[in-house]
Amino acid sequence: MPNSESLRRAKPARRPCLAPANQAEIEKERNRLFDELMLLRRMQSAPSQALETARILLTRQWIKADWRERERLNKAAGWALQIELNGNQSSA
Repeated sequence: MPNSESLRRAKPARRPCLAPANQAEIEKERNRLFDELMLLRRMQSAPSQALETARILLTRQWIKADWRERERLNKAAGWALQIELNGNQSSA
């Protein structure tokens, strides 16, 4: 039987990743946002801060995230892309 010292040093059990039932929809939305991001980047000579933020959210941050976080990342990236679109419309 383990003593109290070994129990204190043991790593806490990880929470199981509770994935939403709509993983396919989350992935589909990410792909749509990424396509929109790439289209906007092609239209500019240099990527804006909003586009760079969306790119990081949909790539680097996406890899580390669980499905609930990925759903939030989609929303944040969509918001960043919307800011970029609104900025382009007001400057046109």
